[in-house]
Amino acid sequence: NDRTEDAFEIGADYLPRGGSSVGLVARRVRGSYDTLRLSGGVARDESFEQDELKARIHWIASGSTTLQLLAGHAKRKYRALAERDASGFNGRLTATHQPAGKLRYTAAAWREFAAVESNVVSYSLNRGASVGATWYATEKIRADASASYEKRRYNARVPLNAPQDLDDSLKQAQLSATWSPRRTIAITAALARQERSGSPFLGLGKFRANTVSLQANAQF
Repeated sequence: NDRTEDAFEIGADYLPRGGSSVGLVARRVRGSYDTLRLSGGVARDESFEQDELKARIHWIASGSTTLQLLAGHAKRKYRALAERDASGFNGRLTATHQPAGKLRYTAAAWREFAAVESNVVSYSLNRGASVGATWYATEKIRADASASYEKRRYNARVPLNAPQDLDDSLKQAQLSATWSPRRTIAITAALARQERSGSPFLGLGKFRANTVSLQANAQF
């Protein structure tokens, strides 16, 4: 399952005086596997290329609201078994709203391809959304809350009569508090929860996980 991905990107942006920007980005991703995968006793080359052409927009909608968009067309082509190739819309939209005061809100939505190491499927199409909020209680104390949901639809290598759905979903939520006694020191306590629906046919188990963490960060 060891995989190497090389990405090449070129783009240009127009920068008006207002601080917003609009541009175009072309990107190529090449993925290759160190070991050929055996399927039915036959070694298959899992290498792929993905070409993307996307619009890149940074829009300051108002003094408190900012939108960022990176979206366009993506095409993935495999060296073996052309029926696995895919193309379509691929992108991510992020919005940030920070009114006057101590609160900041964020939201995001995405639709993206992702490689999957499996004898049954070759990639997943991930659709998701997230929301978050930050409360600057004092100059030294900050609280963060976030939640996200992502559904992954797996593309089968060949037509399958799967006894169960190939889709999988992941829900995540996190609540944290950060104390910064100095500008170079931060101590964060967090509580997180994950819940995955799983896909038994693909060997992806269902689980629920709760995590409590304490982190200290110092910069020199």
